[in-house]
Amino acid sequence: ITPAVAIVEPDGIVRTLQPDGERYQVEHGEGEVKTRWKGDRLTVETKTERGKMKETWSVSPETGRLTVRLEIEGGGGRMPKVEIDRVYDPVER
Repeated sequence: ITPAVAIVEPDGIVRTLQPDGERYQVEHGEGEVKTRWKGDRLTVETKTERGKMKETWSVSPETGRLTVRLEIEGGGGRMPKVEIDRVYDPVER
């Protein structure tokens, strides 16, 4: 059994991901999610009737920075593909 991954969003909502490569229903709404590890990167693919979203989560071993690459494609070719990188510095402890 692959352990679940919990992500707390800035608004306090907790996302629970099952990184076993199997598709499952979106927690809130219609659509499906597929989560898996690719080496040391966590990939989350979400498909809904409005389009597709792919998130790739990775941590730099040198700096400890978390990078989340977000790729969004609208359904039916209505929107061009958008790619966004969010970078988070580690908190000093």
